[in-house]
Amino acid sequence: MILDRGDRRILSLLQRDCLVPAELIAEKTGMSASSVLRRIRKMREEGVIQGQVTVVDAKKVGVPLTFVTALEIERERKDLLSQLRKWLDREDSVQQAIYTTGSADVYLIILARDVESYDAITQRLVEENPNIRRLTTSVALQTYKRGIFVPTEDESF
Repeated sequence: MILDRGDRRILSLLQRDCLVPAELIAEKTGMSASSVLRRIRKMREEGVIQGQVTVVDAKKVGVPLTFVTALEIERERKDLLSQLRKWLDREDSVQQAIYTTGSADVYLIILARDVESYDAITQRLVEENPNIRRLTTSVALQTYKRGIFVPTEDESF
């Protein structure tokens, strides 16, 4: 799907507040509400819009710790990487998993209630994924920015 400027404007507004009414989006973009709804439906069908979420403050629900975990993989075999990806998909504490170049193969952002919870997560990770050669951890002291916003255009409109 090729996105035009109108689609990108809609995406920008929806990412800031997924509950914004189509009428308000229409007003801000110069489109009709029916056109906005049609475009949103098409972007959902095409997988451009993958879901709608509620952003929760982790500290306020008792999950105050963020860990940055670097994994070194023994052998980068497709089947073992696929197994690791499936494991990571199932683990809700893993917020992000990024396959990279450089000193580590995969970086994880993991949220945990306490150090013991984090240790239990990484213990399961290593036990169920024997392809992990080494795991190093940094504890985040403070998170300056957390987001899922994807820039879709020049935000000056």
